Amino acid sequence: MSLFIRNSPLVRICLPFCAGILVVCKCEGWIDLKLPSLIVGFCSLTVLIFFTRRWKLKSSNHYFGVFASLLFVSLGAFLGNHSISRQKIDFESLNYVAIVESVPVEKENSYSAELKIFASQVDSHNLIDFDARIIAYFEKSSLSKSITPGDVISFHGYFSNEAKKLYPLQFDYHNYLRNCGISGTVFIPKPGLKLVDLRRFSLRAQLNNLRSFLLDCLNQARPPSKEFGVISALVLGDKRRLDADLQRQFSNAGVVHVLAVSGLHVGIIYLFLGKLIAFLLKKRGRIVKFIFVLLILWGYAALTGFSPSVLRAVTMFSFIAMGKHHGKYGNVYNLIAGSALLLLAINPLLITQVGFQLSYFAVIGIVYFHPKFYSLITFQKWLPDKIWSLTCVSLAAQLATFPLSIFYFHQFPILFPLTNILVIPLATAILYLGIFWLCLSWVPYLSYSIAFLTIKITSILNAIIDWFNDIPFVNASGLYVSELETISLYLLILGIAGFISKPVFRRLRYSIVIAVLLVISFISRSLRNTLQDDIYVALWKKEPTFIRLIKDRAYVYSNDTLASQELLSRDLMPFLLSKGINADQSSDFIHFKNFKATFPSRMDSLNLLYDHKSSKVFISSKSGRISSIELCEPFTHINSDGLIRFSTDQLPPRK
Repeated sequence: MSLFIRNSPLVRICLPFCAGILVVCKCEGWIDLKLPSLIVGFCSLTVLIFFTRRWKLKSSNHYFGVFASLLFVSLGAFLGNHSISRQKIDFESLNYVAIVESVPVEKENSYSAELKIFASQVDSHNLIDFDARIIAYFEKSSLSKSITPGDVISFHGYFSNEAKKLYPLQFDYHNYLRNCGISGTVFIPKPGLKLVDLRRFSLRAQLNNLRSFLLDCLNQARPPSKEFGVISALVLGDKRRLDADLQRQFSNAGVVHVLAVSGLHVGIIYLFLGKLIAFLLKKRGRIVKFIFVLLILWGYAALTGFSPSVLRAVTMFSFIAMGKHHGKYGNVYNLIAGSALLLLAINPLLITQVGFQLSYFAVIGIVYFHPKFYSLITFQKWLPDKIWSLTCVSLAAQLATFPLSIFYFHQFPILFPLTNILVIPLATAILYLGIFWLCLSWVPYLSYSIAFLTIKITSILNAIIDWFNDIPFVNASGLYVSELETISLYLLILGIAGFISKPVFRRLRYSIVIAVLLVISFISRSLRNTLQDDIYVALWKKEPTFIRLIKDRAYVYSNDTLASQELLSRDLMPFLLSKGINADQSSDFIHFKNFKATFPSRMDSLNLLYDHKSSKVFISSKSGRISSIELCEPFTHINSDGLIRFSTDQLPPRK
């Protein structure tokens, strides 16, 4: 371990740097760490400068390491705080001038596109520089329908950049947008939109136009809609045409990663380039091969619109190519840490994105576990050996990412080794053929032959996914682990990995302790959920939603006419799962207008009532005593001994 740490300086830098960013993200809203991080960083740097010579002695190395780690923790905290504050923009009731950067996507009542705001318009003559990215929803009209990437528009509308999180553990959409560099959303009505005769260059807009042109080239062969959606997602990273049900089927089968252009696709291209340049550039120097690989990788990233997943993968493989060029390919952990440092230095909030976490954990898991799994069985034949190698890659990636998959998605694909063995080769073939299809689209007969073969392979892929989804146990859903349990699972995996590398009982002892604590946590939560009998009141737009939890069932009562079981199940699902309730199988949705809930207490029969006029919840007893419940929070817990019924009885007269 000490040898690994000495040979991996970027790992030693990356870990405290990431820790500083995560601390800022967790402390956001209740403490500002900008000034403390500056003070700690300045003090650590001062100490390191003044005592560098003395700490070159072996006995003082650990002090140097501590202060160096503090320096990078404070640096990560400062950059993270700066990135968060930069996204917090208070939009005023002004006209803004922006360039459209993405292809508008048609919604039910609007068109959605990403805008880059570069000026605010104070009056008809004066513009003030402005810098923000925002998602706009245009009210449907002939003008909004004709908007394309690169157009400059002037608009005013209804902005929203505040969190609307109501239920515990609910997905925070505005926080997600902020972490992606989006400052908020805006709805633009018909009168508020105007085209501006102004030229403004945007690389993102030009790349989106290029991708639209390439999609039109693919669509000339008239592929079926499902096949075209998969091909466009695999080759160009465009998932707008992907069927929602098919995407859900890919997720259930545990192969949804093949639909997002990411490390798998870039890795396939990198391996192909390695074979290609070895054949074409036999007598050329390593620098020519290195430049060739970088140009192709970053050209493909531009082709797919520089999506975050592609940027992560291309940056990672660029570092690997750089290490191979300098003859230091062996220390791949150092290269992985270097790519992560570069991306996080540019945008520290990337670390909060699920894709970033999954991709780096998957790569680390493959690098560490794949050789150990692969060495367990040896095959002499080529085909069984390749199948076993692919199985080991899938096992290694799933082992490294399953805690995060359960934490974020609450499911685990049981048949993932088999699905990956069948799907990844087909996805590889579709990716290669799709690229050849685009390159040869100007050759009539050859391009149509490649298109025919690509569509047929894609239909086989879709049929395999459909077949797997017919298997009842293809996916284990309704799973839940808390944030602390997720960290404990990774500590357990780390302990087991350490024991595998060096079988010492001391390392196994730590793993046993963590495993016991995890079992105790799971059992205690299960017992607590079995005995639960609680009522929760959620206020949304001044309309209450009552949630009754009894053992392993949930009853959701709402008088919101816009509420639906699907919406409530989606928003409530993480909270219900934390209470041991499967939102899809063990929840009932009950809709009503006026209601009264009656439940007995130990001493008296109590009524739980809601007054629409005052927007208050009251508790009344048979004796006539009435007490109100102040709903200070959007989500309030009410203790009860057992709810009996809801009815439309009138409220008692208020005094």
